[in-house]
Amino acid sequence: MSTTTSTTLRAEGVSIRFGGVQALNKVSMDAQPGQITGLIGPNGAGKSTMLGCISGTLDQNEGTIFVGDTSIGKTTPQKRASMGMARTFQGPQLVTELTVREHVVLANRAGKQVRAGRGVAALNFLVALIPFFSRGISKDEIANADALLDELGLGKDKDKGPSDLTLGQRRLLEVAICLATNAKIMLLDEPSAGLDRSETENLGEMIKKLARERNITIVLVEHDLDLVFGICDRVFVLDFGQLIDSGTPAEMRASKAVQAAYLGTVED
Repeated sequence: MSTTTSTTLRAEGVSIRFGGVQALNKVSMDAQPGQITGLIGPNGAGKSTMLGCISGTLDQNEGTIFVGDTSIGKTTPQKRASMGMARTFQGPQLVTELTVREHVVLANRAGKQVRAGRGVAALNFLVALIPFFSRGISKDEIANADALLDELGLGKDKDKGPSDLTLGQRRLLEVAICLATNAKIMLLDEPSAGLDRSETENLGEMIKKLARERNITIVLVEHDLDLVFGICDRVFVLDFGQLIDSGTPAEMRASKAVQAAYLGTVED
């Protein structure tokens, strides 16, 4: 499948400091359409901070972020969402009162509002709830939501609430919410956290399928190295806010710098 520069993500020289702590120090990375780019490192390495800078929830002190040739380093999260960027968080961000289908419909409406420049964050459910319930759901919205849920294996659960889903299903619903906003760039923050091996493998296969078939640019922050090395095309490794290595999964598995970051020492 061909790629387009409009969904290529690039960070150049990103630095951010919190008081006396240098959380990121001149970190550069890129992620390509149709590929999964892993971002790994020990606890406190700066992975989620990097996602915050990319998504616009954190303002870096130096460097910038590009989508294609457009610098978005000073733009709001809403503007980035309007350009097709969506992210998940370490804890599922779901609304207890909504069904699975209603989550997808609401995300689709919120995405349309953002792209129209009406200033509603793509996943800000609370802002959009009042008009959502007053309008009801059209037949087209139901059909589109159900097609997406079927694609992600959640079709049988469309009338359930989040509390009736397994954690693995809630993670898949978050991916569906991102897709419903018409995401071209997806930032996934620890999506396998708390999942068993079977759920992790299912999630990984779905992420890989979406990247390939929908030509989405995916950045995956993960502690599960088996998942990262199993589905990623390229991997960037952070430690203490520094980029210490990058390359293919095979290269990073063999990297002494990576082994030292995780294990502390490496035998010659």
